[in-house]
Amino acid sequence: MSAAPEHDGTAQRLAQAMRVHQSGDAAAALALYQALLAEAPDNPTLHNFLGMAQIQQQRFADGEAHVRRALELDPAYAEAWNSLGNLYRLAGRPEEALDAYQQMTRLAPAAVAGWVNLADLHRQMGHRERAQAALATAVERAEAASDAPADFRCGLLKGLAALHGAWGLWDGAARLYGLSLAIDPEDTDARLEMIKALMEARRRDDALREARAWVALAPHDEAAQTVLDSVDAARTPPRIHDGEVVELFDTVAKVFDKQLAALGYRAPALIQAVVQERLGRPPAGLVACDAGCGTGLCGPWLRPLVQALDGVDLSQGMLDLAQERGLYDRLERAEITAWLLAQPARYGLVVAADVLCYFGALEAFMQAARGAMQPGGLMAFTVEYDTDPGEAGYLLQINGRYRHAEPYVRRCLEDAGFTGIVVALADELRREGGASVQGLVVSAVVAR
Repeated sequence: MSAAPEHDGTAQRLAQAMRVHQSGDAAAALALYQALLAEAPDNPTLHNFLGMAQIQQQRFADGEAHVRRALELDPAYAEAWNSLGNLYRLAGRPEEALDAYQQMTRLAPAAVAGWVNLADLHRQMGHRERAQAALATAVERAEAASDAPADFRCGLLKGLAALHGAWGLWDGAARLYGLSLAIDPEDTDARLEMIKALMEARRRDDALREARAWVALAPHDEAAQTVLDSVDAARTPPRIHDGEVVELFDTVAKVFDKQLAALGYRAPALIQAVVQERLGRPPAGLVACDAGCGTGLCGPWLRPLVQALDGVDLSQGMLDLAQERGLYDRLERAEITAWLLAQPARYGLVVAADVLCYFGALEAFMQAARGAMQPGGLMAFTVEYDTDPGEAGYLLQINGRYRHAEPYVRRCLEDAGFTGIVVALADELRREGGASVQGLVVSAVVAR
């Protein structure tokens, strides 16, 4: 990297501008860089950082001009080539981005960031083998950085592990988290992510060993105990305890909708499509239950279909927000299985969007729903999908949500008396950790 301006006062102001930039305030950083550049117009570092700030503001032409000027002043300035690659990616110019990243890795072969960017771009362009080769090089460079500070090395390894996970390379992710833990054994986040990666890699025995080791190290750590429960099939509870659900959703209620939007949450829209297709013209007097209604995200499309709409949820914080929508005739704080048991033959439509992921065993819910529904009534719901969750038919994940096998879901519906079962695979219910969460969108009818 090129040197900062030599004058101590200017160097301090540059450091301050970089801190402002790193905080996310590109506009403020831009003004600081411009003031500095007026004093040192031939400093490549200033041109590069000013260009980066302009790139972040989508001012691609201005940003390119400044980064190019940095490279005119210092053609071997590797970080400026990286900035140029980022600009071209954002501007939809992948071939030029590829050339820029390759220049960066040639000039700074030990810099992990350049190899990561090159790998990610190759993957975006469909160059699978090149992407994996570049990623492997990034890992080699990170492992070779033995002289770097421990926290820096851990950050590199965990960042690479997260990227492996986002690409579905779970064995590699687990190994990298393990390397980070070897440097910092007290990093519980890395330990948790390693166990998650082992589970995703279908290495349950290894995950179980690591979870037991964690509990042995921290016998009073509730997080460690919860992880062990999720990994050890013999300890897996049939559903999440009501108190845990209430605590979770009361805590996140005010930011819940924004969080789901950021995750690309699709469950309500997927259920809406199924219900409208199967229901056709809604029968007169239709009464519906939005089971686990949360903040009422299903309410806007349910309301025009029904004469009466009930919303049921365990979290009062979520119900308070659902109330603000003004769409529900009744909003009740209750456990949904118990609520349905107390509503014999009331509903012609029951929906449960992203709710049964907090249930492992589904038999009791299905029986309760069947009893609460009228003959010919329609039920639609989503579950997270797993092809091989074990003998039980469901698997508790470390994030506290269950995944279900399709045959198990079908069997529970059939045993409860539902017919006309339709199951569709959804490639993405939402995103988590940068990866798509697959699910099943299920609909069934109560026999007449």
